[in-house]
Amino acid sequence: GRLLAPLAGHRDAVTSIGFDPSGRTIVTGSADGSARLWDALPEGTLIPIDTRAAHAQVQALWAGPDAVSVAGRQARVLDTSGRVLQRLTTPTPIVAADAAGGTIALVDRSGDVVVDRNGSVTRTPHSRVTAVAVETDGRVLLGGSDGSVKFADGNHFLAAVGAPILGLSAGRGRFLVRFV
Repeated sequence: GRLLAPLAGHRDAVTSIGFDPSGRTIVTGSADGSARLWDALPEGTLIPIDTRAAHAQVQALWAGPDAVSVAGRQARVLDTSGRVLQRLTTPTPIVAADAAGGTIALVDRSGDVVVDRNGSVTRTPHSRVTAVAVETDGRVLLGGSDGSVKFADGNHFLAAVGAPILGLSAGRGRFLVRFV
């Protein structure tokens, strides 16, 4: 419960933060258009790994050992030195993103879904998806503008909440839904 080290370096608000699977490295995204890595040991060591246009809202997360930087229409998969390993681009700006292990899931403003499973990319256009969550086993949950929650494979309907879904979080076989 005590402050170990401040993580200062972004020039604008931090928009996302996450630990890598080992718990030794932190990735942050910022409204200053950057994604940065922080080495948790020694405390507070900063390594910038990605820079976008000024004032771009950057979301940063982990896909296994790789960082993912999301801004605008593009997600970049980066190694910890900042080398771009892969780019995933959507037709309209990305509004929701999640990752776990080797699976990355993106939803763009038009409701299209892009899922990358260890380099194998599938695209589902015109699906009216508004939120996404990835389970640790790689299963992708989709929340829709119609209030439904289902797996991305389309075979399993999970719930209906009666209002458009704004956010999803999943873990250990359970999920949380944020809706209007």
